[in-house]
Amino acid sequence: MARNRHIKPEQVVTIVNAIHTWDRGAIAWDDVCKLAKPVLGYLPSRSGLSSHADIQAAFSARKKNLAQQPEGKMPSPGSLADASRMLAARDAEISALKKLVDEYRDKFDRWRYNAMLHNVTIDRLDAPLPQIARRK
Repeated sequence: MARNRHIKPEQVVTIVNAIHTWDRGAIAWDDVCKLAKPVLGYLPSRSGLSSHADIQAAFSARKKNLAQQPEGKMPSPGSLADASRMLAARDAEISALKKLVDEYRDKFDRWRYNAMLHNVTIDRLDAPLPQIARRK
């Protein structure tokens, strides 16, 4: 297997969508690697896939979601109209969350740039909050 192959952004999106739609029980990195093989044309390594933040986030979210999901099938909607309303509500929520994530990314980029201008180090940014001395 060749090392350090570049994964294109559209391939990352395809892999992330495959992770989000995973419905075969618990998910593992081996499963994600097998999912990615037809997309990439080779069997990638776990470290190669997890180095992409979007793939790592999708994997962690799906794994957490599957762990919290009760066993068995989820109840299906009573009618096609109910299903359509449920999907429309989820689509609206997803688009709102995507917009929020984009706003947070923009804000983070602005903060990172300003911190760099003022020579603020990562260690200083990651410093813990001070303890508050409270009276008893």
